Amino acid sequence: MKQGRKANISGEKNEKNVTKELKSLGFKIYNYKDIKNNPEIIKKSKYCVVKQYPYETIYDKEVKKENPEYVSKSRMDLRLFNNENNTTLDVECKIQEVAGSADEKFPYSLMNLYSSDSNISYFLIQGNGFKDKAKLFVKNSIKNKYFEPFAHHEGKIVESGDIENFLEFVMDNFVWLKNF
Repeated sequence: MKQGRKANISGEKNEKNVTKELKSLGFKIYNYKDIKNNPEIIKKSKYCVVKQYPYETIYDKEVKKENPEYVSKSRMDLRLFNNENNTTLDVECKIQEVAGSADEKFPYSLMNLYSSDSNISYFLIQGNGFKDKAKLFVKNSIKNKYFEPFAHHEGKIVESGDIENFLEFVMDNFVWLKNF
């Protein structure tokens, strides 16, 4: 099996584990392809997750300036909806178990998280294969707001961490699970 395919399978497993954890917290889970013709479905749940939610990347936004009819085919790994307070949280999941080059894409992923139209974005990093300096770059770039000029709106919240940090962040800052 080619390395790229292995990475895709690993990423799909990671997303599946994340959605499993969110489901255990009471989130309804949807695939975008299943709700795209009936988006009202997501409003029926207090909290839900849509996998492979469409969004415009920083590249797409540039193309759209030249061609307003352009439709992006880019997908965010997960978009969480809090329908009680009309808040959204985009999640980019990255996993790498062995050394490789996936972390070279971190700056682009961060720019896209900032530029998405969600209220909050989370950069979820899993596995031991990422370079320590790449993880430090993510942490410092968020702390020092390196990519804030790409923000879709003022006050955009962006955070990063592993699955435990992510679930704690979701419980503390996105949903109030005491209401379940």
